[in-house]
Amino acid sequence: MNLSTGLKVKSFMSETEAQRRAHLQEALDNAKLEGLEPTSQDLQDLEPYLTGKQPIEEYLAKLRDRYAPSGPRRN
Repeated sequence: MNLSTGLKVKSFMSETEAQRRAHLQEALDNAKLEGLEPTSQDLQDLEPYLTGKQPIEEYLAKLRDRYAPSGPRRN
């Protein structure tokens, strides 16, 4: 269980790359309905997760760091 959200998180190792990509596409479609659009950097940073080389938690940590409450940081 993910303690920060209270949701059960399936191990990314049990999902195939195709399943992870399908889940991402669904999330992107939902975000677009809300008027949100990920940056090309956001999508590029997801690639290691999609290919099974990195757990989603590492991507989320990077995302939280980039978009800290003070706003996006320029690297």
